[in-house]
Amino acid sequence: MNEKSIRFFNLVKDFLMVYLSDQKAVSPNTVKSYRESLRLLLNYLCGRNKIGLGKLSFEYLSREAVEGFLNYLEKERQSGISTRYHRLACIRSFVKYAALRDPGIQAYVNDLSSIPVKKEAKPPVISYFSESALKTIFEQPDTRKKKSSETCFL
Repeated sequence: MNEKSIRFFNLVKDFLMVYLSDQKAVSPNTVKSYRESLRLLLNYLCGRNKIGLGKLSFEYLSREAVEGFLNYLEKERQSGISTRYHRLACIRSFVKYAALRDPGIQAYVNDLSSIPVKKEAKPPVISYFSESALKTIFEQPDTRKKKSSETCFL
């Protein structure tokens, strides 16, 4: 591990164990979700750049790399748009935290903030019955009764 990698992983550890858990007091499930997002990203970056985990640093966290990761989530892992957005939000949150601790990282914050949020397809438009169709439905006889309400005396 080089100095940049050590700094990177120390910030990851502080983000998950100090910032989220202690300072923000988020739930353990939220910490778990952020950890999983970062784990997936780091594994993707290692594979993409053909390097070991110990060589990673902020230099590998470019806009293009994160966009590739998001596309990987959607296409390879079959993640939905909301999951994709959640992972992006986790990454942005981590990088913003890191920039507060090390101002030299601010350029990465700016780079990642320009990634557009992908919108979900709009649900189909629901059509309703017309008034006359509803009236016809409500005028149908009650099928739960054996006889109609009017009794015929012969």
